[in-house]
Amino acid sequence: MPGLQVLEVEPDKLFEKYTVSEIESLQKSINDEIERKREELRTLVGERYRDLIEAADTIADMKILSEQVIGDVECMNTALAQLQKKHCVRQPTTVSKPSRAVGSNCTVEDEIAAQIKLLVDLPEFAWNCIESGDYVTAAQLFLLARHVKTGFSVDKALKDVSSNLTVLEQLWSMISHFPATILKAVEADLLKTDLCPKETCSCLVGTALLENSSLVSKYLSVRSRALTETLTKTDDVRSGILSSHSVVVNTMYSLQHCFIGILFHVFKFMT
Repeated sequence: MPGLQVLEVEPDKLFEKYTVSEIESLQKSINDEIERKREELRTLVGERYRDLIEAADTIADMKILSEQVIGDVECMNTALAQLQKKHCVRQPTTVSKPSRAVGSNCTVEDEIAAQIKLLVDLPEFAWNCIESGDYVTAAQLFLLARHVKTGFSVDKALKDVSSNLTVLEQLWSMISHFPATILKAVEADLLKTDLCPKETCSCLVGTALLENSSLVSKYLSVRSRALTETLTKTDDVRSGILSSHSVVVNTMYSLQHCFIGILFHVFKFMT
C-alpha cells in the first residue's frame, strides 16, 4: 500500500481493496503512528513543564536577589545616617529658632558666614597653588570646598538657614571647574621633558585625589605622548634623538622614584 495515508483511510473500503496481510500491515502502521504522536505529545508537555520549572526557579532567584538588594539599601541608609550624625559637630537646632547658639559664642549664622568666607577665598588660594605647581594642595583645597558645599546640603541646621542664599551656587560655580583645571595643568607638566621626580610625584598625587585611575598607566601614557611629540616636532634629527633620550631617562628615573622605590621601602619595612 505505497503512498497510503494511514490516518485518512476508510475502514469500510479496506476489506474491499486489500488483502488480510495488507490490512494487518496497515494496522501496524497505524499503531506506529499513534505511538509517534504519543511521544510527540509527551515531549511537548515535558518542554512546557520544563519552561515552567525554569520560570519558577528564575522567580525564586529574583526574590532572593531582591531581598539582598533591599538589605544592602537599608545598610547604606543606616551607614549614611551614622556618618551624618558622626560628622555633625553642631548641637541639634530647631527650624523655628535658627539663630540659637550652637556653642558658647557661635551661632549657625556665624558658621555659615565663616564657611562662605572660606568659599570666597578658596579660589584664589587654589589658583596660586596651580600656578606654582603645588597640585596636591590645590586638590585638597577643592576637596575642602566640596566638603563645605556638601555640608550645606546634608546638615539640616545649615540647610534651613542657607536655602535662600543664592551666593552659594555662584561660589560653587567658581570652584567646580578646578578638578578639570588641575588635571589639565598636571598633564601639561607631565609632558615636559625635564620634569623632576618631586614634580612628578606632586602631579600624580594631585591626580589620585581627584580621579580614580591607574597612576602608572596614566603616567606612562602621558610620557609616551611626550616622547612622540619630541620625535615628531623637532626638525633637527640630532636634537630630537637627544631630547627623546632625555625623556626616556627622566621617565624611568621618576618611575623608579615614585613607584618602584616606594615598593622596595614598603617591602623592607614589612620584612
